[in-house]
Amino acid sequence: MSSHELPVTVVPEVIVFVGIQRSGNHGLLNWIKGHGPENSVHINSLDINSLDTKEFFTKLDEESELQYSDRLMIGLKGREQIIISLENYKLHTPDGIENLHNFQKDTNATLVLLLRSPLNNIASIYKVTANNGAEAQIDSTKVIRKLWHQYAKEFTDSKIKWDAKILFDKWIIDRAYRNRMGKGIGFVNVDSDFNKISGHGVSSFDLSARNSQEIDLEGRFLLFKEDSVYTSIIRDEKMLEKWFTLAKSEGYSIPKIQTEYIHEQLRLV
Repeated sequence: MSSHELPVTVVPEVIVFVGIQRSGNHGLLNWIKGHGPENSVHINSLDINSLDTKEFFTKLDEESELQYSDRLMIGLKGREQIIISLENYKLHTPDGIENLHNFQKDTNATLVLLLRSPLNNIASIYKVTANNGAEAQIDSTKVIRKLWHQYAKEFTDSKIKWDAKILFDKWIIDRAYRNRMGKGIGFVNVDSDFNKISGHGVSSFDLSARNSQEIDLEGRFLLFKEDSVYTSIIRDEKMLEKWFTLAKSEGYSIPKIQTEYIHEQLRLV
């Protein structure tokens, strides 16, 4: 649907949030929602094929009392803010880029990209899929590794005009960085709901935690650093070198225990 065919209507604030599964998506989303209006709505993990401008404008005329929907677009009438999160969105495909670009153009959406340390991102997915069987666990983890390469490339060599590109590892420790990212998204950061853990964002390492300060978000990989399967997946020279380069470009100092582990893995490549 092209822009000139769109109905004449008032479009609320729209934020499209793109991140890899288990990369801190819901922590960021709670923070964003904590700075938004009470009648906002969050469409979680919407399928790429559902990011459709025509359907979006149709839903603006439909009502719903829900403030959260998983994978499905719901009625959006009367909402001041609509947050759409896309997990594992295929940024490397022409269709994926064009679809996101067109949706942004037609809805004036704010676009946010999230990336996390590959060691901790992969450790989290490795943990959460542990009960799926060894083969499925390995396959899921390799998918995340492949996506990390794609997201890192987009982070440093963007084909999409992002309003904020957020490195999760720096975001959790640097208030000035959060201030800058909040400004890019469109709000003044006061750290509202910054440490909140809820819903699908519950930690796979500590199911009871409700505050991110209670858990070690930078040291997830430590649980698996002696695990031969995990290390075989992590031992990706291009990925590890790309992580060093990206962290440096963002002004993030990778913790010493993580750099030592990475150097150890690089020596074994």
